[in-house]
Amino acid sequence: MFRSFAILIVFGLLSIMSVKAQTSDKIVATVEYQFKYIKNGETIIDDIGILDIAGDKSYFHGKGADDDKKMLNERIARASNGSNHITLAPLSSKDFAQNACEFKIIKDYAKRMAVMVQYIGRQNLGFVKDTLSSRKWVIGKETKKIDGFFCRKATTRKDTSTITAWFTTEIPLPEGPYYYYGLPGLIVQVRSTAGISAELLRMRPVNKPREKIKTEPFALVTATQWYKAAANEAAAFKTGQFSNGDEAKLKSESQ
Repeated sequence: MFRSFAILIVFGLLSIMSVKAQTSDKIVATVEYQFKYIKNGETIIDDIGILDIAGDKSYFHGKGADDDKKMLNERIARASNGSNHITLAPLSSKDFAQNACEFKIIKDYAKRMAVMVQYIGRQNLGFVKDTLSSRKWVIGKETKKIDGFFCRKATTRKDTSTITAWFTTEIPLPEGPYYYYGLPGLIVQVRSTAGISAELLRMRPVNKPREKIKTEPFALVTATQWYKAAANEAAAFKTGQFSNGDEAKLKSESQ
């Protein structure tokens, strides 16, 4: 699958690496993965995960969620037609992408943190998923070719999960899907015992830096607050009542 653009990657990366040394927030490469999350045999996420890479940041987001947002914005624009009064036609689950990846991961290497961000109700909340300093990979001797790339195996642990990745130094970017990073080459495949998996679909190097990484403002909270808000929202959806009434005072973060 990848042989048709292998030469493009090799030459494109020469310009990418020189651009990365000069810019910090403009996208120099976009990588797409088939991204899945399976929990207790149920498919929670099955989406194309898009990884935008800049000089000292990267942004991982789901195509399904992006398409849903675009669809809603287009419907609102058509419904408003320049008017302040908006009436949308009823929407059902069939109007939205199924098993979409709703969260985003922002890796900020200057601040040494990977932040998971997601809309929970009307609040866009984020918490520090990783400190970008604690990832210790064990690179083994096992190798194999994946879609024409020579790859090496590496493993690490996060909490109680074991993460197994295959990376290639033929694409010398220490990046990967989700919050995975820190190997001496791009992660081509990865699987976690927690049910997360991703496989490289395509890559688009950019000869000249294009638009900046764009993320929506979010409130940075603790992991405890984030999961509590998610539990409250789930309870509200099921019962019509929040499990408790308190709300954290949130510090707004614009990325």
